[in-house]
Amino acid sequence: MNKLLILDDSDDLLYAMKYILENNGYIVKILNHAGNISSEIIEFVPDILILDVNLGDENGREICKKIKMNPETKDLPVILFSSYPKSLDNYRECLANDIIEKPFDLKYLLQKISCVLANSKSTFNKIF
Repeated sequence: MNKLLILDDSDDLLYAMKYILENNGYIVKILNHAGNISSEIIEFVPDILILDVNLGDENGREICKKIKMNPETKDLPVILFSSYPKSLDNYRECLANDIIEKPFDLKYLLQKISCVLANSKSTFNKIF
């Protein structure tokens, strides 16, 4: 069973995504602030991180870049998502694997997750 870590500052969206994704067979952990995201990743060992770009005082693009530059977490696939399509431009600059624009269709979300999992050559979850 694949594990997803979702970081967004909207509790309503987090709980809705958790409910939907768990009902589609995923193990889901949600966070509403970045805190010590690297420790959370190492502890939970997700197969994908779904990360909001606009997190109030925090920038999801910068968080993504830090995750991808950290030798312990660099192989973790990251999907950025945002309700501001312009903030997803050039998402490869922060080394994200894919993007999702909010609002999104449930089927589209599931397809994106499935696609990233299928294309991931990540050994991250095998290391721990």
